[in-house]
Amino acid sequence: VASNWRGHGKNGGTPGVANSAQPDISMGSSITSYVGAGTSSSSSFQLKNNGDGGLTVDSVTAKVFVSGTSYLSEGFESGIPTTWTATAVSGSYNWEQSSSYAKTGTYSAKYNSWSASGGYSASLVSSSIDLSSANNPSLKFAYIHPTTSSNYTDSITVYASSNNGTSWTRVGGPYMQTGSTWGAASISLASYTTTTVKLKFVGTSDYGYHLYLDDIAINSAGSYATSTWLTGTPPATIAGGDSGNVSLAWNASSFSSDTSLSATVSVYNNDPQDTLKTFTATMNVRADTAILDITSGSGKWTFGGTTVGDTLSGTATITIQNDG
Repeated sequence: VASNWRGHGKNGGTPGVANSAQPDISMGSSITSYVGAGTSSSSSFQLKNNGDGGLTVDSVTAKVFVSGTSYLSEGFESGIPTTWTATAVSGSYNWEQSSSYAKTGTYSAKYNSWSASGGYSASLVSSSIDLSSANNPSLKFAYIHPTTSSNYTDSITVYASSNNGTSWTRVGGPYMQTGSTWGAASISLASYTTTTVKLKFVGTSDYGYHLYLDDIAINSAGSYATSTWLTGTPPATIAGGDSGNVSLAWNASSFSSDTSLSATVSVYNNDPQDTLKTFTATMNVRADTAILDITSGSGKWTFGGTTVGDTLSGTATITIQNDG
């Protein structure tokens, strides 16, 4: 029985399973290629089989991250939007623009719960937001109630409506951040992806300090899509102790200016402890830039022998090409 088998066993398994020959994949974490705009090129990425069994790569896929869509971004830098509705629900104090505190920029929205009587409130209702094509959207915003006293529970509560404000459902809060640090709220709006939604932020006074609201945003989740500029081809089975290469094809034919793109390349294989390995591939496209490419003819360069002191002539072809 071979003594150098490095198979992966498991608790409760049989010795035969533990001692069977298995592959053991290792590889680098990244590769970068420089490609001239309007051209294409190829390269390889090495895989190493440190095990004793054959390493088989089933597939190689390249995915790029596509950022989600922004459906709302409001920081009150130009005041309360004219398409929004601010209402003093009880009492006379309402939401208004303020420069006293801002998470980013210069302004935020403020409810004067310092002056409003305890239990009084004001609402801030957004315009209609179409989420019918959104992928798992989420609402995020910053809020602060800048007092060090925990006795005051002035708060912000968030509601959503899918029928233009006829009825409302609480989706978050009450939020009662205190102190000098802004709170960060995140609320899933996944249940509203087939409709148009309105949001309502209700500030409620406990006769404490002012409430501030800033950086309201709705974004859909990003996703991974198959790369159009990079493809990978698996190597043949790699014997134990040997190496093999993933063949990479870089395609910059659709680019005419400098740019840089990155993809996550997944290597699906039969290593039982690491069936999925990934590395980062970056393509730097260069326009109006020289990219040196040196190639030689196929086969080895072989020149006949000669005696010491004599000369021998021979030729070999080297191609120097500018891919930029």
